[in-house]
Amino acid sequence: MRRLGLTWIFAIVALSACDDSSSGGADGAGGAAGGGGSSSGSSGCLPGGALCAEDPGGFALACGSDEYCAYAEGELGENLGECLPRPAECPVEEQPVCGCDGVVYQSPCLAQRVGVTVTGAGRCDAPPDHFGCGQGYCAIGAEYCRGESLGGEAPTYSCAPIPAECAGQPSCDCLSVHGCPPATVPVACQADPDPTIECALI
Repeated sequence: MRRLGLTWIFAIVALSACDDSSSGGADGAGGAAGGGGSSSGSSGCLPGGALCAEDPGGFALACGSDEYCAYAEGELGENLGECLPRPAECPVEEQPVCGCDGVVYQSPCLAQRVGVTVTGAGRCDAPPDHFGCGQGYCAIGAEYCRGESLGGEAPTYSCAPIPAECAGQPSCDCLSVHGCPPATVPVACQADPDPTIECALI
């Protein structure tokens, strides 16, 4: 009973914090613009003091000011996460993701650097010429959204370059042949408006 109560308390705190910080703040806007924001501040919706993880005794823990709260895809507000160190530096990459503060960041690393939890793309407005895919956004006309399921688990989504054989607006017929990784098979597909395919292990 103690564990269940803590989980519900955490879920309420986490969702409330995300709603209150939807404006993003100065550090969040810097991360979205590619500047990286400030690694000393906490612009995330789960700053130090909010509940995130759980210790071996079943008690909820807060992340420190030099940590961020990480979740498996789709679990924000449903389960406890994990406190991980904030990265000191981030590579230059274009992999836009949605932070739970309602800000789109140029990469997961830039969000984590300012203590922001990456969450589902539906919490943010998609950047121009992109569409939502899991926790991030794919470039329209250049990428498709691919979900991969291992052993019956919920699929994890990521963007992948459109195969040369499916150039332009890929059809499900083409993605079913060329869109899944080796040792997987397509189990669901949507071609219009946002090309998305789910692949599962054989």
